[in-house]
Amino acid sequence: MAEEKKYTENTAAVLKADSLKRIYDVLESEETPFEARVQKAAKGERLVTISTEPQHIQHFTNVLNKCKGV
Repeated sequence: MAEEKKYTENTAAVLKADSLKRIYDVLESEETPFEARVQKAAKGERLVTISTEPQHIQHFTNVLNKCKGV
């Protein structure tokens, strides 16, 4: 069993539920290590939290912002 990595930094955004496919597609091709968590925030909205290493946090913030704008 692989050792679980604990990341100290995270970024989050509330996305429309119909934007989830887009974020999943983007993250599927991502090479930078990360962990993602999706929670229901409200009807039709999901809170997506991405945890990663500090040097990659801005990259994932940009990814979330782009998916938010879809």
